Amino acid sequence: MVKYNTKFVTTKPNSPNFSDLEAAYNYKTTKDLKLAYLGFSLMQNKRVIAFLKWIASAVVRYRLPIKFILKSTIFKIFCAGESYAEANSIVKELNQRKVSVVLDYVSESESSVEGYEKTFSKVLENIKMLSGNANKNYISIKISGLEDHEFLKAISLLHMPLEVTQKERRRSLFSKIDSICKAAKEAGICVFIDAEERSTQNIIDAIAEEMMSKYNNETAWVYNTLQMYLKDRILFLHQSISNAKKGNYYAGIKLVRGAYMERERQLAAAKNLPSPVWESKSLTDIAFNGAIGFCLQNSDSVYTCVASHNLLSTQIAVEGIESIKNKFGVERLHFSQLFGMCDFITFNLAAVGYATSKYLPFGELEKAIPYLIRRSDENTSIEGQVNDEVWRLKKEINRRKITK
Repeated sequence: MVKYNTKFVTTKPNSPNFSDLEAAYNYKTTKDLKLAYLGFSLMQNKRVIAFLKWIASAVVRYRLPIKFILKSTIFKIFCAGESYAEANSIVKELNQRKVSVVLDYVSESESSVEGYEKTFSKVLENIKMLSGNANKNYISIKISGLEDHEFLKAISLLHMPLEVTQKERRRSLFSKIDSICKAAKEAGICVFIDAEERSTQNIIDAIAEEMMSKYNNETAWVYNTLQMYLKDRILFLHQSISNAKKGNYYAGIKLVRGAYMERERQLAAAKNLPSPVWESKSLTDIAFNGAIGFCLQNSDSVYTCVASHNLLSTQIAVEGIESIKNKFGVERLHFSQLFGMCDFITFNLAAVGYATSKYLPFGELEKAIPYLIRRSDENTSIEGQVNDEVWRLKKEINRRKITK
């Protein structure tokens, strides 16, 4: 068992106490804690994960009536429900505890014009529903939920002339994203544009840059997501911030380590191309932590979201903003973690005044399956992360038994 490392807990006044598990899990019932404990314990077994992935695939492919197994386990741990009505109760609960939400209607299995239009309508509906909450909340949009993946790949190719029909379709996509960003800004809600596979990232970057230049004149309403396991993201980050300074707008930068590492390597190998991904986790960590420092050094032009479960990266960001907060305050820095994970970071940061959020996916279980599979793969691939979650959950369950 990997035990929780407290060496990054600071002792400065008003600094987050990451060892305070009572505060971290205060919003969860003991029943919820036990379900999470069971779920993460099962994730320690790769055979169980493989079985759950088989069930997930079977639900989609064969429409087997066994989705209750997923819905009562992994779906309940990582998703907020199948409808906005179910998700809204969690939104209100988190907002009451000074934690914002990044609401995401999961639609990764969509592959039709009708499906893309439904997702577009859902996003606008989510903005309208979120606008009634007191907190400054966020929505997350996945461009491939609004347009065909192969088309995104085609228009991401640099220096390739587009056909007339491709240009019109591209304009339509930009118009949809523009409508989303406009509605979100008017409702006081920020937009996180998700990163995806490297093969589609050029067009996603172009969309994000255009929306930032249009809507980020007074503050950051639109954020681009940078997966720092990609070797080209450091240069891109520098260029993005330079563009913002020249264009007199704010760059909204959401930093993540990345979600498609093995797939990127496989795709590159299949085409006999160099891998776009750093060769080791340590190099990714260097890139990620370096990006935090660079963004904070440029806080005059950048609003930064550190979307990480890594305690060291979180502490680096806290110490970085502490050194410049007298000039910019702390509002230029935001922290975000996945719903169902790393509550010890989220809630202990919120307790001392840092802006934090939970990424809150919801939607029909069938559409959430690609997301759930990715969560399972990521958790099992990061050494110690699942073990740490199990250790913390068990410690809090035992504490509650003693204090009854």
